[in-house]
Amino acid sequence: MEGFLTFIISIATIVAIYSILTLALNIRWGFTGLLDFGIVGFFAIGAYTSAILTSPPSEELVFGVRHSLGFGVPFIGGVLAAAAAAALVAYLIGIPTLRLRGDYLAIMTIGLSEIFRYVAVNEKWLTRGSQGIRNLPRPFSGYSTLLDSLFYFLLVLAILFLLYLISQRMYNSPLGRVLKGIREDETVTEALGKRIFHFRMLAFVSGAAFAGVAGSLWAHYSGSIMPHEFAPDITFLIWVSLTIGGSGNNKGAILGTLVLIGLFQQGTRFLPTIEGYTYLVPGLRLIVIGFLLILCLRFRPQGLIPEKAVRMEKGL
Repeated sequence: MEGFLTFIISIATIVAIYSILTLALNIRWGFTGLLDFGIVGFFAIGAYTSAILTSPPSEELVFGVRHSLGFGVPFIGGVLAAAAAAALVAYLIGIPTLRLRGDYLAIMTIGLSEIFRYVAVNEKWLTRGSQGIRNLPRPFSGYSTLLDSLFYFLLVLAILFLLYLISQRMYNSPLGRVLKGIREDETVTEALGKRIFHFRMLAFVSGAAFAGVAGSLWAHYSGSIMPHEFAPDITFLIWVSLTIGGSGNNKGAILGTLVLIGLFQQGTRFLPTIEGYTYLVPGLRLIVIGFLLILCLRFRPQGLIPEKAVRMEKGL
């Protein structure tokens, strides 16, 4: 029974972490219309920043060369540093890239996310390369496996709720109205005196900070990180989650993540394999995810929880 509860809590924790990542994409695409295919890159930056800072100081032999790594920073410091590092990188790369539009921005962002991943692979002195960073500390450890998992899930859930409130506040504020104006028609919004580049940058950096927090939480949840964990398929899953849930709606973003990541991607991990067809179930899982996306686009293109239409007062 304890093992089953631990499994359920594990899935719930992963869903909560990925929900933060979906909220990050929703700020960029759902609010502002930035066609971003590189959200996983900032997820990786947050994970590695937190892992490097919070891991205990040590020296290890990495591919024949001895490297020192780890600063022993507390967990909360790692989370804040992860958000700051992701936001800073987003700001620096946003200066040249956010002048691009549509497909060009999409190609640029996916290319940048792959650059981040290959930096993690090759800069062994900083990231330990393909060996990864291991033995990362997790808050509330030292109890039973079930209690450790439960306490960490509650912490992740609290952070998700806080970031949801921030995102919701952003959406309902005058800032959110400007972002939605940019999404719908940049020319009209600029004609009203709004600095388009400034607000695009604000959305880009805010989304990166959210993704950095998600990366930090993922690193401490898994206990170790490796470059292959941050492949482009993560971005694909987040896009599908947002599309299914409802682009532009924070509740929809979380619901879409619950449906896709919780039920289909994680909930089916331990389905029994068929003898002689070891990879059949994982392959079928991806087919089901693709089929679910097709059905959603065909019959519910606005998502499970569509963005609410703005109501104008009568007489205006």
